[in-house]
Amino acid sequence: MLQNETVISAVCTYADTERGLLREGIAAVELPEEFVAVLPEYEEHFGERNRFLWQWCWKILYDQEPGFGFSSVPQACRRDAALVKLFIILATTVTDDVSDRHQNRRLLEVMLQVPFRRDDLTVPDDLAPEEAHRVRYLAALFDEIYARVEAAPRWAEFGDLFFFDLAQTWNSFRYAYLINRHPEVISHAENLSYNSHNMTIYICGTVDALYSPDLMKEDLPHLRELVWFGQQMIRIGNWVGTWEREVGEGDYSSGVMSWALSHGLITPADIAAHRASGDDNAFLSYLRAAKVEERLMEEWEEDHRQVREIGRRIRSVDAAEYIWGLETLMAYFLACRGLI
Repeated sequence: MLQNETVISAVCTYADTERGLLREGIAAVELPEEFVAVLPEYEEHFGERNRFLWQWCWKILYDQEPGFGFSSVPQACRRDAALVKLFIILATTVTDDVSDRHQNRRLLEVMLQVPFRRDDLTVPDDLAPEEAHRVRYLAALFDEIYARVEAAPRWAEFGDLFFFDLAQTWNSFRYAYLINRHPEVISHAENLSYNSHNMTIYICGTVDALYSPDLMKEDLPHLRELVWFGQQMIRIGNWVGTWEREVGEGDYSSGVMSWALSHGLITPADIAAHRASGDDNAFLSYLRAAKVEERLMEEWEEDHRQVREIGRRIRSVDAAEYIWGLETLMAYFLACRGLI
């Protein structure tokens, strides 16, 4: 997979040639029963995403060998860690759709409090019934998450880190709402810094740390730097795999938009004109012709060089395995365009 001129060109070739097999493998994944138990309520009331997305996530997190994560998580803990991460991704999606798709500021502000108001959370009376239901559902998901992470081997040591990284993830939703309401303020640097956290790679890395009895604390600064660049790689993969669908939904938070704006290919007036006209085909065609995806993939390649360099400093986690996971994730994004 890494024999071509660049890693990203090899990943693209792999995704293209194996697209059918990858999709079939994902569609055959059996989701964990604990997760299946909470899906009917999601699908009945907020089901913006289909089960293929959750199968896609579980395939990457657990239903392949090795699953994407830190090799320091012992085999006996891997399913528990992966299940926590899957619940976090669902909670993230339930919240992210409010900021991106619905752009409901009042509901979003309430939902942003949910993970941090466990003992005194109240659902405001001014919310519509379905809005209140979404808040309660999110709170129930966090009951599942906290019940598991607080029993993890290193919660006492790394619990503060978990809350910090969770706060960065939740802040990404506020940023997504902001730039969808005010696309004139989008900058590519900020989009990478703030928006990347809704990929949950940072918080998932912290979950792995919670479940890693032998993880060396001396490795944490390098690991977090590795995950920082890895999260940007995953953000780029998600942008490339979903931006066309998001344009049709009126979501302009993609890095395709921020890169094009930062480099003068489009202006905020162009976005306003697209919103007014609803002509997706012309807007999409222009951005495809400008090869914005290719520019983002060049950034992915540079991040890949960074993670390889950082990985050489890490002793208690197999960095090469983690980087292989980043490459695999990119291939899955490319192979599953239009399905996630």
